[in-house]
Amino acid sequence: MRVLFWFPFLLFLLAGCTAYGPADNPVQRNFTWFSYVAAEDIRANCGPGALERWRFVYNGIYGEQVRFYDISLDPRAGGSAMMEARVKGRGDLLELDLFDPLRPWSGPFARRFLAEAQWLDLDRALGPDGIGSRTRPGTRLRSDNFYWVAAACRAGQFYHRAWQQPEDDLNRLGFVPILLAYDPTGVPYNAPRRLYLGPFSHDGGLEGGPHDEFQLTVGADGLIVVRGF
Repeated sequence: MRVLFWFPFLLFLLAGCTAYGPADNPVQRNFTWFSYVAAEDIRANCGPGALERWRFVYNGIYGEQVRFYDISLDPRAGGSAMMEARVKGRGDLLELDLFDPLRPWSGPFARRFLAEAQWLDLDRALGPDGIGSRTRPGTRLRSDNFYWVAAACRAGQFYHRAWQQPEDDLNRLGFVPILLAYDPTGVPYNAPRRLYLGPFSHDGGLEGGPHDEFQLTVGADGLIVVRGF
């Protein structure tokens, strides 16, 4: 009972957090999700002389699967890069642990090195998919839909792009199969499928939908800046 009593206060403390990388704690991750997808930390630290960084986020329906990839180039290691990958899925209540009550929702985490050739392979695959172009302002990324978001700091320039079905064919994005081939988590990909989505209410929530359904809105500069529930 004491845990339940203090839990709302814990949520309050975490609510003001800004993501500077994907949170391992799934409760904190929920509150920093908007900042993380918008890559606010990469944008804030991108400029002349900044290290090359990539971030890929896949929303395979938020309540089913979310995949996170952070890749950083290390010029001191001969052009190789470090990939950090996480996958958030449905919590399995059978895994509840009194000493770690959030374990079911933490998701697997893994790291791997990418050789220079692998890094360049991914870089080339992403180029034709238009990370340098802007996402259409006003686009609403729905948590109950399938979408990819890519952000990067390349040569001191910040890029941010989103692709969402049915406006975009996610199965034709060239970087996706390469990214999944390098994925060290071993978790199967929740591939996009055809959906029939209902309307959102004026406050950003899905009418009659569960509480984990929300949307992110792309601002006039093509970046995710509006946070809606």
